[in-house]
Amino acid sequence: MNKWLDGQELARFSKNAYDDVRLTFHKLGTGQSVDIRVWAKIRPSDDAPSIQTSLGLALAVELLPDLRRAIDQAIAALGGGHAPEAKP
Repeated sequence: MNKWLDGQELARFSKNAYDDVRLTFHKLGTGQSVDIRVWAKIRPSDDAPSIQTSLGLALAVELLPDLRRAIDQAIAALGGGHAPEAKP
């Protein structure tokens, strides 16, 4: 892993109109982790700055394949990523 990535944002996606989920790489001592965190806009406008919230988790880089498998299992259990249909 590149030592220059420390603190770099790896990916981001919108959670809703006000929040983003950001994945950031961190190097701590001899360990490496990816922080998956919700960032919230402090005001509901497009140009408002976002702040990091306490919602999220940090995982050792070695655990990312396990996280991917768990997400794939959840997607499969939900029928390909769609919420199960409500029963009448």
